[in-house]
Amino acid sequence: MSAEELTDTELLNRARDGETGCYGALVNRHHQRLYRAANKILRNEADAEDAIQQAYLHSFRHLDQFQGRSAVVTWLTSIAVNEAITRIRRRVPWDSLDAPGPLAGDRNLIEFLAAPNRDPEQQAIGQEVENGISTAIAALPEEYCAVFRLREIEGLTTEEAASHLGITKNCLKTRLFRARSLLRTYLCNRWGWADVKSACPAK
Repeated sequence: MSAEELTDTELLNRARDGETGCYGALVNRHHQRLYRAANKILRNEADAEDAIQQAYLHSFRHLDQFQGRSAVVTWLTSIAVNEAITRIRRRVPWDSLDAPGPLAGDRNLIEFLAAPNRDPEQQAIGQEVENGISTAIAALPEEYCAVFRLREIEGLTTEEAASHLGITKNCLKTRLFRARSLLRTYLCNRWGWADVKSACPAK
């Protein structure tokens, strides 16, 4: 049976068993989709290509970590997206929780994944990830959930959200940082990464 006749899961399982050509066939099958997802974030063709090449290396080294919780292409795309986000983080200071501009830090990772009007390329991340975000937000402790919803979903400024909740700006920033950390860990675990730090680097 040729590689073209095998499913993604069959190709991945054969790659796990040492048939490296099957991994090449798998990534070739989805290369354009992964590239477009990375380029949508980075908006730079060379950076997008570098990002997905790094994503290929990461996924190949961690084939044993794919647990079948999502489609293979969803797993691959999420790794490519995270690599692109990592490169964005290198451009934007992590200290600023109020960093302006497109795709600045963790807030934009959540927005990119959860945006209700995602275009077809963004939809490559998959319905499972969208469901995971909704579940993760709902599962946050109440004080973190309130902060996250006001700042990241409703779009209030730090001052407005702090005033609404009757807390200081510093307290709000601390809770927001904690909420993002919890969401990052949940999403990385859901996508099947054991190495949370490498897949979703912290501040």
